[in-house]
Amino acid sequence: LVFDYHSARCMAHVCLGLLKGCAAHFGQVIHIMHQNQTEDGSQVRFWLEAQ
Repeated sequence: LVFDYHSARCMAHVCLGLLKGCAAHFGQVIHIMHQNQTEDGSQVRFWLEAQ
């Protein structure tokens, strides 16, 4: 799964934590990669892969 995070608040780290927490809650093992699309972190692309 690939998706883009967009927010003027630049809180992609919170999004990452929510993804990890959801996976743990549902007993799923996932590999998460992310890359800033802008220097300020307002846009980040996430890649999720089931293990």
